[in-house]
Amino acid sequence: MANLIQTNNANIKIFGGKLSAAPVGNIPPSIDLLEGLQAFYKLSDLTDSSGNNLTLTNNGDVTFASGKIGNAAVFDNSSYLTQALDLSTPDAFTISCWIKRAVSSGAKIILSVGSQDGPLDVYAGPSHGNGLQASFTNASAFCDLSLSENEWKHFVFIRDKASNVSKIYMNGVNSYESTAPSFANVNGISFGSSFGNMASDGSIDAVGVWNRALNEGEVAALYNSGNGLELN
Repeated sequence: MANLIQTNNANIKIFGGKLSAAPVGNIPPSIDLLEGLQAFYKLSDLTDSSGNNLTLTNNGDVTFASGKIGNAAVFDNSSYLTQALDLSTPDAFTISCWIKRAVSSGAKIILSVGSQDGPLDVYAGPSHGNGLQASFTNASAFCDLSLSENEWKHFVFIRDKASNVSKIYMNGVNSYESTAPSFANVNGISFGSSFGNMASDGSIDAVGVWNRALNEGEVAALYNSGNGLELN
């Protein structure tokens, strides 16, 4: 049976998780994006389109409006989305999403992964700069990547415990590398705040979570020359 991957201007059929139609942009035709997929949120609502039924919880009043591909989650400085997804078991994980920073002041959380060792927080500055930041409880912010107001950008965070490397891709480009943080007893993932702290007023779309480290070609496939992808 074929699944559909939706972009903002086309549908691509995949069989067994592999792109089988003519590639769009620079997407290789053999990329497997369903391998290790834990959850995928198109964010037209709270449902998980991966088939794993990991529905999001709406804390407050997150709304859904026109986004990068179809609708996106829109935050209001107080609401956020959560899922008790355990990312401590695999040796690696990847989180991919499209983000748009709103016009505002102060640090605004985009996503947070909570654990016994403290959270990974990804946020829009200006705490340590004016762009995109990423930090851990036991370490200072370790990057400052350009993130203009009201502009959609594709963000991918990869943690690979085996190689002790964490990577951040922005718009398909490997933009930062650091040592991989420890995550013991992960208690979930939050979008739009750090589980109620530093809530956002921006938007997020097409969120995917994998229990493995995606490679550069797979990140490029998700970016899709700026068109983005949604996995049904």
